[in-house]
Amino acid sequence: MWKTAEIDGVSRNVGTIDVPVEPVAPVMFTVLIHIEDPQTVIDREDAFWRETTRMRELARVLHNHGGFLTIQPEEDWVIGSEIWAPGLLAEMAQDLGVVYSTHTHGPHCTDPEGRLRSSAECRSHQGDEGWDFTPNDYEDPWVTEYVRALHDLIEDASGATVSDHNGNWEYDDISSLSQIPMLTWSAYKNRYTQQTYDMLINNPWRPSECNAALDVYRFLTHDPGTPIVYIPGWGQNIARYNERLQTRIAPLLSQFIANADPERVNTCYVVTHVGSFHPADPDDEDTYLVFDETTGEVVHSDQFLTDLAYWDTMLTEVIDPLVEEGYLVWASLPEMGQAYLEWEEGCDCSE
Repeated sequence: MWKTAEIDGVSRNVGTIDVPVEPVAPVMFTVLIHIEDPQTVIDREDAFWRETTRMRELARVLHNHGGFLTIQPEEDWVIGSEIWAPGLLAEMAQDLGVVYSTHTHGPHCTDPEGRLRSSAECRSHQGDEGWDFTPNDYEDPWVTEYVRALHDLIEDASGATVSDHNGNWEYDDISSLSQIPMLTWSAYKNRYTQQTYDMLINNPWRPSECNAALDVYRFLTHDPGTPIVYIPGWGQNIARYNERLQTRIAPLLSQFIANADPERVNTCYVVTHVGSFHPADPDDEDTYLVFDETTGEVVHSDQFLTDLAYWDTMLTEVIDPLVEEGYLVWASLPEMGQAYLEWEEGCDCSE
């Protein structure tokens, strides 16, 4: 749906796109990745390391360009990290600048011990004795309790502060998440249609409480009484195939840059998935990334290295020049939320 923005007046070409001669306002930018894995990342060391390699190597590419990756995981990968690689999340935060958010549409059930569990866990125990499938996205206090547990799990594993949440769009009491505490909400996507809102929005706001999947226009309406700040960007997967990455991201960024508001905080992010790093032929999945049980290392296929190279090229040709010239600035979701709070203090936001 994105086409390159038309610039009023004189323009110049930076990062392969036409932009105003001078930045109207810097656009705060980051890259998010989602992981929603089945029980295999907990049960199998090879499965855990294949998925971790997808994220860690992308984080390394971004870090080499002065950026960083924001990982928004469900609980399964974090639990797996504590089994197969204690300290990994903290290492990625310290060495590669990785930032973490919570990412869930759960809880979807409780296990025999009464613990609220993720969608993947619940699917793997359908019909098992002692598993209760009553909890769902629409209920409280289950959602708040589950997100708090996920928040604590990630903070304990990473040693980093987590203050952003992604998911639970059907939950109409999002303010309760501020008790965890969460400050921001990000990457809206209707999980049934896999689509975000069909319009350009680049300034954070405090969303009206509602079922955002059913009443997206109410969700888009600012309510100064809501304690959670929504950070806008592009919520659905930027590209299923990495060779299409630059074709998708360049016109999108041109729109966010051309429509930046000098009186407001301007934000933009793109989302990718671990599943976007995959072989062209599904039969090659076992050779795309190979875990060596003897050495504990993961062998990278040529296809995987090519997928990473698409990101490296996009960063070199698009993002780096835009950052250097002041059109984009790398910022985490919490930093975007803090920038909104500081802006809000100086404006009349009663309406």
